[in-house]
Amino acid sequence: MGRIKILPSQVANQIAAGEVIERPASVVKELIENALDAGAGRIEITVEGGGRDLVQVKDDGSGMDRQDLELAVEPHATSKISTEEDLAAIRTLGFRGEALASIASVSAFTIISRQRQESTGWELTISFGREKGIRPRGAPAGTLVKVEDLFGLIPARRKFLKSAQTELGHVSQTVRVYAASNPNVHFELISGKRTLFKSKTGLSGRMALWPLVGEKVAHKLLEFKAKGPWFSMKGYVSPPEEARSSSKGFYFYVNKRLVKDRMLWKALSEACRGIFVKGAYPLGAVFIDARPEFVDVNCHPAKQEVRFRDTDTIFRSLYHGVREALEGRSHPFKTASARDLSETSGPSGEQAAGGEGPVPGFAATHQYGMEELVSMEACEPTPALEQHRQFFSSTSPFRLIGQLADTYLLFEGPEGLLMVDQHAAHEALLFKELMEHIDSGEKIVSQQLAFPIVIERKPDEIAMVEKCLPVFEKFGLKLETFGATEIAVHEVPDIIARQPDKARAVSELLDSALEKSSSDPKDLLWDMAARIACRCAVKADDVLHPQEMAELMGDLMEQGVTNCPHGRPVVVSITMDEIKKRFKR
Repeated sequence: MGRIKILPSQVANQIAAGEVIERPASVVKELIENALDAGAGRIEITVEGGGRDLVQVKDDGSGMDRQDLELAVEPHATSKISTEEDLAAIRTLGFRGEALASIASVSAFTIISRQRQESTGWELTISFGREKGIRPRGAPAGTLVKVEDLFGLIPARRKFLKSAQTELGHVSQTVRVYAASNPNVHFELISGKRTLFKSKTGLSGRMALWPLVGEKVAHKLLEFKAKGPWFSMKGYVSPPEEARSSSKGFYFYVNKRLVKDRMLWKALSEACRGIFVKGAYPLGAVFIDARPEFVDVNCHPAKQEVRFRDTDTIFRSLYHGVREALEGRSHPFKTASARDLSETSGPSGEQAAGGEGPVPGFAATHQYGMEELVSMEACEPTPALEQHRQFFSSTSPFRLIGQLADTYLLFEGPEGLLMVDQHAAHEALLFKELMEHIDSGEKIVSQQLAFPIVIERKPDEIAMVEKCLPVFEKFGLKLETFGATEIAVHEVPDIIARQPDKARAVSELLDSALEKSSSDPKDLLWDMAARIACRCAVKADDVLHPQEMAELMGDLMEQGVTNCPHGRPVVVSITMDEIKKRFKR
């Protein structure tokens, strides 16, 4: 007897559900798309238990009669396409006819629908792909889908769901994604009898993106447009001062469908190069409306990817659009040199360029004269500095030469030249100090803020804050969440309080922590310390006073650090033999 057999439809649907339905937010996504395709003007989403206990989506769309309702839950049953040629002209969000059958196979499923011209609606129920039943039912025009006990009979799938709060965050983010691309549709999200999100219909342009970036940033977004024979493009990108340390705040839509596309990300990244600092990403969105025959939307099970027939044109249009929007305004990154500031900023600029007092953020502990030698008499060479031991003998002083490119400190020693990366060196020292505090259990000095720093973030990120609170507190960062999208910061580490823009420093720190919230707590602690050290260390292009250069060198020798947290060396030595060889002496 042969071993190959056709799978039962229930099993086949559950396999399909594995590709389409990953978590409650996946259910919400599919049901919202169906509602939008049905022409809904109002969509109400209700969830309980983060969506594992209940996901309910109600709309005022066109509704279905009994025949359509019975077919809608069958696999590969759809009203969107009927021929092979239709695949090349897809304008709807859904088209495969897999979603409802997949959802019904992994939940207790109920769907109630009535067409506006009919006096009676219909209710269809299915329990995990079995016991299908249908009966007449009074109902308002439109469709209501109720999904209960998601993955309840599939424990292997259910155990991979996160906490209710985390899943709710993903659901909320999904609703906001569709609200931003459909500003004329009213969306409302309810959980535990609380309204977590309610859209504002009638908004247009940059303000339509407030569900994704917040109202404050939405006002600052820079607009750009492009047009070709087969597409039009409109986008909005945040200025550099509103950058985030995570790339999750930028969105790409193709024919109102949210997509992930490496080519689009590459174009955006190249456009931001040299304008945004390394590791910083813009907020915003790009909306591309293309003729269907030039876009393949049938290349990913969850419809998250597309393929363009002419990728070069899209790449160039996006690149130039973003670049021109960013370059068409005055922004601070164009004048970052401390030397430039010293010539135009009066007393404060002169201080940073070489007057009295340290560069902001530079914590000095030693005092040396302008041309004073850095003596090694009190410093024993450590194993970490063995590679430079010729520079650390008790009888061999260093002579400060100066600063190269406002970034590298040059010292002359008896064996040659010593070059110090000022940012990497200061970063390494701050990191070591922070980790020693954490390891010893000592409280890091912090400052209470007279007025809290209020930071807007996406709901799924807000949901992760609770997990990170113990780590935040170790670093003297005290905060609380309020509402669905806001964080209030009440206390910050002293080292951050001294920063010129502490609100931005805290924002970047939060982004980094939330990005790695699923990591091991020890890894999260390490990353937080590294981020704080990098953010607060003296920067490349900062002009240092000779006293500060000598102090930094003294601290390096005392602490014995050789690399920054990211692995870059802080000191490079060039012996006299190497120098002579270069000059062929």
